[in-house]
Amino acid sequence: MEYFFVPGRLRKLSWVELDSVCKNVLGFQYNLTEEKEYFVLKTDLKKSFVEKIFSRLGGFLKYGEVLDNNFEIEKLFDNKKIVFGISSYYENFCFEDIKKLSYNFKSEFIKTGRKVRFVLPKSGNSLSTSQVLNNRLISEGVELVLLKNKMGRTLGVQDIESFSVRDYKKPFVDSNMGVLPIKLTRIMINLAQVKYGGCIWDPFCGSGNVLLESLDMGYDVLGSDIDTKALDGAKKNIKWAKKYFKYINNSNLFFLDVQNPTRSKINLLKNYEIDGIVCEPYMGKPQRKALEIHKANSLVEQHYNLVKNLFSVLNNLKFEKPIRVVVVFPEYKTKRNWVSIPKNKLDFKNAKLITKDLHWSRENSIIKRLIFVFEYKSK
Repeated sequence: MEYFFVPGRLRKLSWVELDSVCKNVLGFQYNLTEEKEYFVLKTDLKKSFVEKIFSRLGGFLKYGEVLDNNFEIEKLFDNKKIVFGISSYYENFCFEDIKKLSYNFKSEFIKTGRKVRFVLPKSGNSLSTSQVLNNRLISEGVELVLLKNKMGRTLGVQDIESFSVRDYKKPFVDSNMGVLPIKLTRIMINLAQVKYGGCIWDPFCGSGNVLLESLDMGYDVLGSDIDTKALDGAKKNIKWAKKYFKYINNSNLFFLDVQNPTRSKINLLKNYEIDGIVCEPYMGKPQRKALEIHKANSLVEQHYNLVKNLFSVLNNLKFEKPIRVVVVFPEYKTKRNWVSIPKNKLDFKNAKLITKDLHWSRENSIIKRLIFVFEYKSK
């Protein structure tokens, strides 16, 4: 069976995420290929299992099944009333073609004696996630998807409602603290390649975004930070999330200064079986305009020292097998250029850099998040 996956803005990051989930998190035979606007996953897995794959992802908008060329479209509709929409991820099919095809389908469906309504894209050649959800095109209708030489049917879209709840309804938010976007958080967790039910540690947990998304994805979590206010806020957020979303996995939070860890904290960490580390060390207060070069260099150096000290902490621990450390490094826009940590400095003891050239940014960003993945082995 073939399934299509439509990525978000950062295509390369989405590709690495999906490949990581298929190859190392869930572990099954598959073939992943790339088209201009989507990816195709070929596997013998049942639809229910592919649904679980998609529900983990942060970098994708929608997914669906690729239909056989001789498939009869009428069989997709069981209701007396037909509601459908058409999206194109094939460059040779524009909005006017979608509009014309929609009217043609409507004319044919009306001949069956049923009421028919269709939805057109508001922007570009594809229906947005919100259009698919608001028009119930998955539960009560159909979104047909035009692919290269084939047609598909959407099976699911990104769970923007759940994301929004965790973004805006959690009880604690610190406006002076940079917060990892939820979609990026999920991508980073997937890049850590921790098996389902394992334990993820965020040593700079702040208000707890990594912890919340890890719980949502079925992991136990450890959270630590030097900021006691943020730790208290993270505890409130986790308590709220466990009640709201019925999370059942374990969570433990504690104070830790990675630059000056006490022996008692090291011993505490030794009591836990850590399977992966996902974090964004403190990057300073949110920036509103391009920085002076000396300021950017100072922030980059402070951030680097935090990561360096984290690896020093890891050298005091014992891991039965290699683990992945997924960490954000900042790249700041200055009045002359972009400033980030030189890659030749990313040489930490017992750690191998295995993934690079991945980043997350928005249009007109003052800061880019560079995502690096290290494989750490105990000495």
